[in-house]
Amino acid sequence: MTRGRSRWSSKSLRSVFPIRGERLPRPRFDGWYGTADQFRVRFAEDDTVELDGEVGSWKIDRGVLMLATDGWQCEGALDASAAYLLCSPEGRITERVQLELPFEPDG
Repeated sequence: MTRGRSRWSSKSLRSVFPIRGERLPRPRFDGWYGTADQFRVRFAEDDTVELDGEVGSWKIDRGVLMLATDGWQCEGALDASAAYLLCSPEGRITERVQLELPFEPDG
């Protein structure tokens, strides 16, 4: 990444990414982000996360959501209806995927 370049380099994801005033300060804990046919993310109040079957941790630092598992490093944001993530498998930025995961409540 070059100096001064935005970490959010995907124009398609940036077009739907929530502005700072629309972002949630913490995830919802009463369901999943994602659907059965794509990545799924479930947050817990103890700062743990399940990302596509892998357990890891999450935090929000200066408005940016950060997730980490043994296999994935992700950053993004949350709004009332979805999680927006850029995820790299084991930190390999060249293989980064962009995810827009709608929230699905339990039950």
